[in-house]
Amino acid sequence: MEKAKPEVVFQVGMVVRDAEEKVRALKQWFDFDEDSIVVKDTRTMTEQGIFHDNQYLGKPAEFYIKTIRLSFGGIDFEYIEPLNQAGGDPFSDWLLEHGEGIHHINVKFENRERLVENMEQLGVPVLHSAKMRDKGYSFYDLRSQFGFIAEVGEMVVGPMAEAYYRDRGGKPV
Repeated sequence: MEKAKPEVVFQVGMVVRDAEEKVRALKQWFDFDEDSIVVKDTRTMTEQGIFHDNQYLGKPAEFYIKTIRLSFGGIDFEYIEPLNQAGGDPFSDWLLEHGEGIHHINVKFENRERLVENMEQLGVPVLHSAKMRDKGYSFYDLRSQFGFIAEVGEMVVGPMAEAYYRDRGGKPV
């Protein structure tokens, strides 16, 4: 079996009830680059055609989240606030079942296709997937196998993106 090779871990994603509240608290206790804060919501991104092909548990899904991302020690911290917190999507279901906290790590693999094939062999289904600017990403629940949920995509985002793409002769997405 050919192994999938992780290239870079660049993000920690946390599901929270109120992302702005978490960032306010973070500002009180930690010195980080506040200019790195980026606020987005998938409703606006969907309307602009940036965010599309959303699936949850293998079925088309429509749900929206607010994200606040920032550079925290060189890693992209992503606070995810489900705009509907009643359940029925990956993030509000997580919040209802587990409460607030770390949801996933985002990993860029050198050979993403190999990872996908290995997940199929392990019997690990895609939990959630979508496209942003026509670049796909998927979440795999690997907690029972390896102790974490992985977001695996075609791009690197956040504070590590510029150096990642510069070192490889490309441009951030």
